[in-house]
Amino acid sequence: MTVTSYIPYIGLMVNQGSALRLGLTGFPYVPGNVKYNHTWGTAAIRHEATGSLGMSYFPEAFAEYGQRLMGGYVGLFGIWSYLHGISELDVSRTVGVAAAQAARSCQEL
Repeated sequence: MTVTSYIPYIGLMVNQGSALRLGLTGFPYVPGNVKYNHTWGTAAIRHEATGSLGMSYFPEAFAEYGQRLMGGYVGLFGIWSYLHGISELDVSRTVGVAAAQAARSCQEL
């Protein structure tokens, strides 16, 4: 399965002095496409599907805490990211020689 998407960001960051930073970024809609290919063994049954992302969103939160230490800066940070998307796929099924040839040509790439 391949998901191709470009995620736009909008965010807010709070900086408390130089020690603590908190932020939230994301976007309420993530445009993208989904492509699925699968071949089942010797029977040469191949499924291909394509579609676009719908009802998608992307939130991300991050935090950083640090202090100056011996002429440098030492800190801890954490980040949480989540991407959600739903796609309705158009599935095509190929059985037999054509599916086996398509599977071979995909493996050669």
